[in-house]
Amino acid sequence: MLLFSSAHLLIGSSAQLISQQLLASSQKITELNGIESCPFIISYRDCLYPMKRLFSLLVLLSLTQCVQAQVSEIEIIDYIKQIPVSQLDSALPGDPFSVWLKGISGQSAAFQWEMNDCGEQTGNPAIDAERDMPTCVGVQGSLADHRVISIMIMTGTIRSGLSPEPAIYDIYLQTGSVFQNFKRLRDLEKELTFLHSK
Repeated sequence: MLLFSSAHLLIGSSAQLISQQLLASSQKITELNGIESCPFIISYRDCLYPMKRLFSLLVLLSLTQCVQAQVSEIEIIDYIKQIPVSQLDSALPGDPFSVWLKGISGQSAAFQWEMNDCGEQTGNPAIDAERDMPTCVGVQGSLADHRVISIMIMTGTIRSGLSPEPAIYDIYLQTGSVFQNFKRLRDLEKELTFLHSK
């Protein structure tokens, strides 16, 4: 089961950078429009008004960047759907990954796509904060025979950003309570072809 949406990771990373920018900007504007630089005839309220206005604009900018982070998640998933499956496994054809996946799963299969941390979070913030957490596009498919397939494709890390070469991170086929793991997409295809032939 796909457990974690890395939209939170992407936005959290952006929020940290934005907070640093806000702090630096607020310090700079304090230097430029500080109380000590205001003439005594100008009220304290008038002196702080430019600071408040700039801070509001910076907050609006931070919200815009968070929306962009969410949109980027959709774009990354769409990119993974369209890459040639041969880029993930050289023994497979050049069909788009999502087309190949539908072909081996059956037309009635239903899929859920998301970004996550590749299942690497420990749940301990003190430990996880020190790690450069990987990011994956995960897809989980429910097949007509009630089996479930799960594929995670690593797309980069939180600190390093996107990788130019996405790679398979994890593959499994679930039949009831039994999980069967695979290292390569070709092996999953071979197993599903065998099961569908029965």
